[in-house]
Amino acid sequence: MCVLTNSGILMVDTPWDTTQLRPLFDSLQKFWQARPVQVISTHFHKDRTAGLDWLSAHGVKTISIEMTRQLCMENNEEIPQFVVEPGSYVLDNVSYTIVYPGPGHAPDNIVLYFPRWKLLYGGCFIKSFVSENLGNVGDADVRSWLKAAKHVRKQYGSAELVITGHQDWKGLESLNQTIHLLHQAKKSGQ
Repeated sequence: MCVLTNSGILMVDTPWDTTQLRPLFDSLQKFWQARPVQVISTHFHKDRTAGLDWLSAHGVKTISIEMTRQLCMENNEEIPQFVVEPGSYVLDNVSYTIVYPGPGHAPDNIVLYFPRWKLLYGGCFIKSFVSENLGNVGDADVRSWLKAAKHVRKQYGSAELVITGHQDWKGLESLNQTIHLLHQAKKSGQ
């Protein structure tokens, strides 16, 4: 996700690799006449961190929570330069909140909330409303994920846009589908 601010673009997560990142970077400069100034990785998996080294080399501030940074180091993934705590932040004219709801899709997954637009960015923590399963659960804690997803829904249930990490997205339908899938997984003993 890309958000245009007064000083440049705030990116949340990266594409899968630099072969996708470079065209995105160039397109943003061409169409928005702006370049990324910050990128926040929502967890340590490659589909959220690929290209961090390239971005850093091009002057982009790469950011995550401490747990993500540690997991990137342990798993030989590209490492964010800067660590932030969950909380409220402002980049120029854009305010947002970084929330660590607890383990879910990954032990370190975070979500971001942008109050101006009532927008919840869930990344891989929130499945698409069209998802039929939880997808990659190799690093998931399904029981904790259910509790965390319910907490996010309670806290940000007024969100009008809920952006997922993969597939189509809408409003709360995606978060509700995630909770439904987690209930199914719990019943099946996952």
